[in-house]
Amino acid sequence: MVIKTVLFHLAKETDQYKVQLVRDNAMRIYTISTVRMILFILIILSFCIGADTVTEATAYCCDYKQNIFAESNVSSRHIPHFLLVNKSRYDAFQNENPNLPYDVVVALVNANVDFKCYENIQEVKDPYCYLALVNKNFSLPKDFTPSDLVQVNGAGTLREKASESYINMREAAKNENLTLVLRSSFRNYHSQVQSFNIMVERYGYTSALSQSAKPGHSEHQLGLSIDVFHKRYEGGPSSHMHFQDTKEFEWMIHNAHRFGFILRYPKGMKHIHGFVFEPWHWRYIGVDAATVMFDEGILTFEEYYGRYLDPRIFSF
Repeated sequence: MVIKTVLFHLAKETDQYKVQLVRDNAMRIYTISTVRMILFILIILSFCIGADTVTEATAYCCDYKQNIFAESNVSSRHIPHFLLVNKSRYDAFQNENPNLPYDVVVALVNANVDFKCYENIQEVKDPYCYLALVNKNFSLPKDFTPSDLVQVNGAGTLREKASESYINMREAAKNENLTLVLRSSFRNYHSQVQSFNIMVERYGYTSALSQSAKPGHSEHQLGLSIDVFHKRYEGGPSSHMHFQDTKEFEWMIHNAHRFGFILRYPKGMKHIHGFVFEPWHWRYIGVDAATVMFDEGILTFEEYYGRYLDPRIFSF
């Protein structure tokens, strides 16, 4: 009886890998190999202690192996960032967005894009991380102010690494006879309260939600975001929107990743990032991450987060 109990526990221990199987091919192979090894051990034991003792345990392993192949036969089999716990949400979001590839659906759901804005808010665990996701579903503490803020040529403050990278980018653009003008950088929680209230007064609450972040949900509070204009339109009417028509904007589209910056709110992606197109708003995430987004054609930071940064993907 003791041996039989041990055999059952040995077989069932493979359950801990089940979630990983459907999201990682390498882990799937490893787990299936583990099951085969257990079956082999059971066969050897059957010769030593009798087939009746191991029959039920062997049957359990065989059933488990069939379940592995059945569950890995879904469309997620080649999606490393697939999380079994989110399967029903993936399917629901896919039904709402039938034109999105399934791997993109998986990434966006991992980043909580399927939730309504400001209705499923999680606080950012590490605001100092250069890859922190801050949006309408991820917030910053009211009292968060980075301790490494530095002045950027009298045009506001940024975290030191972001400031250095912006200056390098600005000089690289200057070498090609292009001019980048920094108009906005770090804003604390209380400054964002004022900024959001101004937008509400000017455009109304509903419209303001798509043009400005609520306090605590602005990337500017991270000290990693910049609003960039061109000197020709600096301070003029709709000068922020004119930036998309400049050579500077075109240059940044093709070169900003080399300095760790990404266009944070690209056109046509409001259903993902929640804002109207902002050609002037760029976010520092580091050269490595920005280059991955550029090379892989990932347009939103939400998708990048859901593919590579969701902590649940690395929880095993």
